[in-house]
Amino acid sequence: MLAEPYNTLLVIIVCILAALHFSGKLGSVNKSPTLKYMNEKYPKLPRYITGLAIFVAVVKSLILVIDGI
Repeated sequence: MLAEPYNTLLVIIVCILAALHFSGKLGSVNKSPTLKYMNEKYPKLPRYITGLAIFVAVVKSLILVIDGI
């Protein structure tokens, strides 16, 4: 089990990677059949997921700052 600051940093990194993936900035987007299907069937959903990932990363960073790392 990781200590709380390391756990929070891990969540922030995963959220940033998720936001990059769902916004189409990573190279894995072209190879992802699930993301292609999601873009065709529900075109707004990747934007919502990107926004949610960014929101979680910002909140977790604020928690780190408030707790004093």
